[in-house]
Amino acid sequence: MKGESKVTIVCSLKDRASQNIKNSIFSLRKWDIIPEENISVFEYKDFRLVEIGESLIFQDGLDKKLSDLGYPASLLIFASKHRSKDMRPVLTVHSTGNVNEAKFGGAPKTLSHAAPQAVRSLLRSLKMLAENEEYEVTLECTHHGQAAWISHPFLLK
Repeated sequence: MKGESKVTIVCSLKDRASQNIKNSIFSLRKWDIIPEENISVFEYKDFRLVEIGESLIFQDGLDKKLSDLGYPASLLIFASKHRSKDMRPVLTVHSTGNVNEAKFGGAPKTLSHAAPQAVRSLLRSLKMLAENEEYEVTLECTHHGQAAWISHPFLLK
C-alpha cells in the first residue's frame, strides 16, 4: 500500500543475477503489481519489490526517491550480482558503506547502519537454500556503498 513503510527489495533490469533473484522471489508467492509510471513496484504483505532500469551500485539517495514517490522503506535490500576475486561460486550478504574511498557508490568514509537481524536472517536462508548446491554462503565486510543517505535507523545514513 502506498505510503506504508515496508522492507524493500531493489532489483535492476541491467543485472542478470538481480533478475534471477526477482524471478525466484516471484515464484514463491503471488505479488500484487502496483501501477507506477517510471518504476515497477510489486507488494506482498510487509514486503515491496522495486525494479529499476539503472545499475544498482550507484543508487545513492534511492531511499529518498522512493519515499518521495510514496514508497518509504523500513529496510532496503539490493538483490545484485557479486563476483569473488577467485571466481568461486558464492552467495553473499553485506551491509553497505565505504571504509575509505568510494569507488563503487556511496560517499567516502561513510558506513551504513547495519541491520544485523536482517543480515542473520538472509544468511540463514541462503545457507538453507544452498545446502545441496555448490555455492559457498558468506558474510562480506563492507566494501561499497548504495543509497548512502537513508535516514531510517537500520539503514544507511
